Amino acid sequence: MKIGTFSVMQQRDVTKSPAVVLQEALEQTVEAEKMGFDVAWYPEHHFNNYSLCPSPLVMAAHAAALTTKIRIGTAVLILPLYTPARIIEEIALVDILSKGRLELGVGSGYQKFEFDRYNVTMDNYKPVTHELLDMIEAGLTQSHFSYNGQHFQQLETSLSVRPIQKPMPPMWFATFDPNMMRRAARGGHGIFITGWMGNWKRLVGVRETIDDAYRQEGKDPRTAKVGLMRFCYVGESRADVEKYVECARYQQRLGNSLKFRRESATSGYYIEEKPYDEELPWDKMLANIPVGDVETVAERLTRDIRAIGAEQVSFIVQVGDLEQKKVLRSMELLAGKVMPLVRKALGPSFPYQSEGGQTASAAE
Repeated sequence: MKIGTFSVMQQRDVTKSPAVVLQEALEQTVEAEKMGFDVAWYPEHHFNNYSLCPSPLVMAAHAAALTTKIRIGTAVLILPLYTPARIIEEIALVDILSKGRLELGVGSGYQKFEFDRYNVTMDNYKPVTHELLDMIEAGLTQSHFSYNGQHFQQLETSLSVRPIQKPMPPMWFATFDPNMMRRAARGGHGIFITGWMGNWKRLVGVRETIDDAYRQEGKDPRTAKVGLMRFCYVGESRADVEKYVECARYQQRLGNSLKFRRESATSGYYIEEKPYDEELPWDKMLANIPVGDVETVAERLTRDIRAIGAEQVSFIVQVGDLEQKKVLRSMELLAGKVMPLVRKALGPSFPYQSEGGQTASAAE
């Protein structure tokens, strides 16, 4: 069971500069390596305080220079915002600079706010994403490639820099789209399940969609490589736990506003927090996600991981204006106290799955 960190790099506190927010994310990566985490993931967002990281590949390259063992991941590259040839070269370059430690998370994006400011339409963003994936796979794995699609054309081209990892860096899809899941099945790529504020039953529903996609491709669902991205926090007081949940709710509110273009800004890029109709009640948030003391978090994480057969779990360690010292302490407890309990509960043979797709234990 591999573990990772994910920092949204939000700027909720206007007195904390963007430079400090970004440096704290890098500090989390350096400390995560010391604590035994396997991977650090960086997001991509633009022109707002939901996330201050516009380029996960740049972050990954710099983080790689600060570390030696931890793998560095993009979670995710918003593919429709890129020029194909350039992104292929940059992926290869970062894999070289990281000495083969790049994990390549990709997605089609979802925030119309960002697409509008890149002058990119969302009318055809899914087929555009599929063509970009065609080109990335061809460019990174073939000695030379060309492409003639509906949205992109590429003259015969050969990369002057090639990835260290063969045939290419591991690729992960962040998606709820069954068609993208089918593509992951065909290519042997990983799929991220993001639990957000939902409970384990919501996670199982997504896993069932993945299993259906594999069956449609004639693939055994037990071969699916599934990673779980989860709000998660170990607090040493109830006040600390409630602060984390409140920060997680803040993140969800901003993301919802940006997705559905209900956002309003108070000063340039700083988006106001707005409740939304589908928001879960406070007590449900507290009950659904793995937050609390060591034992509570271990129990809930075990339940979530077992329910979907995840081979990797990455914790959303920093949200809102949660203090850095609280983030680092939670990470320390997750790696040193929680995960040993989780690994013991799951057992050495996990994640073997039953024919039905669910893990045998989850179905009990």
